[in-house]
Amino acid sequence: MPLQHLTLTLDGITAGDYLTWVRDPEPPALGLSLDSVTVQADLLGDTIEATLAWNRPPPAAHTAARVAGLALTEEVSAVSSRLPAHTTTHHPKGPVMKKLVATLILAAALVGAGPASAEAVSYNGKTSGGHKITFKLSGNKIVNPVAAVPVQCLSIQGGGSPTLGADPMYPLIKLKLGQNVEFKTKQKPSSYYNEVVVNQQFSSRKSRNGTIKGKLRMQYSYLIPKYPIGTFVIYSCLGTTTYEARPRR
Repeated sequence: MPLQHLTLTLDGITAGDYLTWVRDPEPPALGLSLDSVTVQADLLGDTIEATLAWNRPPPAAHTAARVAGLALTEEVSAVSSRLPAHTTTHHPKGPVMKKLVATLILAAALVGAGPASAEAVSYNGKTSGGHKITFKLSGNKIVNPVAAVPVQCLSIQGGGSPTLGADPMYPLIKLKLGQNVEFKTKQKPSSYYNEVVVNQQFSSRKSRNGTIKGKLRMQYSYLIPKYPIGTFVIYSCLGTTTYEARPRR
């Protein structure tokens, strides 16, 4: 199981305030590409240490932090990542216990803390597939969306067993509210062992009560080699889901 150690350096907010008001304790990717998150921090300090256990090769530090529920707000001045020397990148066999552990090292007595000031509004919600979706609304831009889309893959030549899984969606671009934004990413899907180019769509519209609704779509394909050598089965994959999110109180 690949492990990844992240270090977040804060400026203008204590680690305790960040973990209380900014961090998402139940990130949508938990149980999908991310198996567990362990967090350590001095609540009155300015550094957070996080250990992420993946069932796929770890992404870059900034992407990993967002997917793990550690939002990169303006108070996060730096993010670094390192992989332990003994980390392996094979996929675990059998069921994996999906858990989230938060270990806080107390260096002082707990004190009351108020929420960190931020212009962006945090949103939480659910997709029609039952997965969590989170993002921030900054002006008319949706920032740091993280969700999961159920995807089914079918052989276009017939035969072959269909596959069904949930793939994480975490675009690294700002998405304009009220539009259907199309973009591409390169990531490892749940049903294949290599990275593929994924065509994605994220639509949104805001209601008068502040609720944001929309649709998510993912499409990609991949080849599975078979006998005789030089022949392949082509799988085409498609997933769609709708979502509804409200401002986090």
